[in-house]
Amino acid sequence: MKIKLFFVFAFIFVILVTSSRSQWSRDPQIANQQWLHTFANIGEVVFCISNYNLYISSDNGDHWKKNITVSQPLGLTTMCTFKDTMYIISHYERGLFRSTDTAKTWELISSTDPDKNFVSVSDIGIFIGGSGRGGFGSGIFYSTDSSWVRCTNGIPATACIYSSLVKEQRLIVGTNFGIYYSDNKCLSWSKANITSSVTCGVITNNQLFMAGDSGVYVSDDG
Repeated sequence: MKIKLFFVFAFIFVILVTSSRSQWSRDPQIANQQWLHTFANIGEVVFCISNYNLYISSDNGDHWKKNITVSQPLGLTTMCTFKDTMYIISHYERGLFRSTDTAKTWELISSTDPDKNFVSVSDIGIFIGGSGRGGFGSGIFYSTDSSWVRCTNGIPATACIYSSLVKEQRLIVGTNFGIYYSDNKCLSWSKANITSSVTCGVITNNQLFMAGDSGVYVSDDG
């Protein structure tokens, strides 16, 4: 009798554990669109972009609508949000665009060359990064207005900037050569102890998480 009860409880336990696992489903509204590569949000409004379209949801993803405003830039490379403002880089129109009304209208704030593949905005300023093909267009650029300063002292000219994080006054970037950080608004860079490719990152509970082709890395101080 005890053995039977053991198997019954074991079966119930397996069912409960299995049913409690996270379940993922494909959203049919944008499932067949071109490669979707960047998410961002302003409050409860979520934005998702592909190379050609910007999708917006204001109800936790239950419904998505394609942004069709005339002023929307084409050829979307990447985007980010800071406070109530959106920033998008367009490789077709070779510019950095800004929207302060949740993507209803857009303003060109700076021209860029077509090789810029990331943008990050914080209280320090605006940072844009290049694809690492060499030449003046490569590397990372810093601005507090519409003029740009190239800041690659300490980062190889062929580095591809994939991602960035800002913690207090420190900027941390993930590249194909590993993690680099700067404490002086990109005037110079130091290399962290990670040398493999790092493509994304996030800060939560004062800890930094960055990930790439060799796994996930964690740091308390960047």
